[in-house]
Amino acid sequence: MKKGKKLRKPHRQTNSPEKRFWKIHDLDILEKIALVLGLWLLIFPRPYKELLTILLIIPLFGLILNGLNGRPSFASLFRITGKDDQTKLDLADFIDYPPWVLLVRILLDFEFDAYKSMVVPGLIACLLVIGFLFITHRGIGQGVEYRRDMYVLAIANIVVYAIAGAFAVNCVYDNKPSEKHYTTVISKHVSKGRRSTTYRVKVQPWGHHFDTESISIDANQYYSIEKGDTVQIDMHKGLLGIPWYHIAKPKSSNDIE
Repeated sequence: MKKGKKLRKPHRQTNSPEKRFWKIHDLDILEKIALVLGLWLLIFPRPYKELLTILLIIPLFGLILNGLNGRPSFASLFRITGKDDQTKLDLADFIDYPPWVLLVRILLDFEFDAYKSMVVPGLIACLLVIGFLFITHRGIGQGVEYRRDMYVLAIANIVVYAIAGAFAVNCVYDNKPSEKHYTTVISKHVSKGRRSTTYRVKVQPWGHHFDTESISIDANQYYSIEKGDTVQIDMHKGLLGIPWYHIAKPKSSNDIE
């Protein structure tokens, strides 16, 4: 993601030992794969689990590959674009793009039941991934231009990746038996965005949910469900202990996987 604010022009004449890491990162193939698969998962999420798994792996794989070059500095994950007062920082796409795709996909596809249960797994995931980042890369020296901006961009994307990744693993790889509930559809609506379309149905209270609520479903479900229909809601415990639920598909429908 490009840093929008204007930055000072770097002093190229510095003798800092970090200078050699100011280079265009050379993992272009991995970045292109991340961009293509990310758009694929956003626009046409099939096969769902396989695409999501690959996008989960790409950032870690990229950090490992980049870290093979003698445990380089964080600065090796950035390129500088533009010149003079239009200089911008560009974080490697294999770290910058997948986290946000995963986050959008998780928010579109899954409903979480207890938000307090999300705190501990999310925090542990953040600590693990940040620790992995420091294992494969070393810190940025004091004399490097844009040092603070680099840390902010890198850590922010890593945190989003860790949280979205933890929630994705919790739901996609949850094979525990579910608790079944039944409710009635009140209405349904479609929200169209620039890169994706969201389908939702509003249902009557069910289980321990005492208010009507809007639940996300896929396109096939949306066009097969009508107002007044009775639908089955599956409540899952979650692989990481984060309860989540979804409207079950009719047995004749294709699975999301």
